[in-house]
Parts: sequence; structure tokens; C-alpha cells
Amino acid sequence: LDFRKQDCQELFQLLDTGNGEISVKDFFDGISRMKGEASARDLFRLDRKLAKIFALLEHYFPPVPQDDCVTPCSYNLSNYNSLTRSQ
Repeated sequence: LDFRKQDCQELFQLLDTGNGEISVKDFFDGISRMKGEASARDLFRLDRKLAKIFALLEHYFPPVPQDDCVTPCSYNLSNYNSLTRSQ
């Protein structure tokens, strides 16, 4: 495996599905998917998926302009409960 000691935390976070554990199968599946370099097609696919996710987020949580705000906008979270209940 081509991972340094410092990479272990990031590796765990990438492979963990949210329960704080990694099965042996998930570990080896994840490691094998990380071999090699990302192709342009992989990066393009990732870019498209992220664009869809951001579009969904903006649909459910549209930016709310604020005149006195240092940041360009904040997000309206009023739709959050209906979004989480529909899943």
C-alpha cells in the first residue's frame, strides 16, 4: 500500500460509511478503487455529480441576500425538515 502514516486519518474518513467502522471487504474495495491516478473521465464524472448536488442544495436552500453581511449570502434552512423527512 502506498500510504504514509499521516494519511491514515483521511483514509479512514474516506472509507467509513458513517458508522465509525470499516469492514475488511470495504477496506479492500476502497483501497483497490484508489489505485492509480484519476482519469479525465473520472474527474468529469465527479464534477457533474457535484454540480447536481449543488443544484439540489440551492433548490432546497436558496441563498438569501443580506445587505449588511460580510459574506455574500446565507442560506434559508426552512426546507430542511421537509427534505430530511422525504428521504
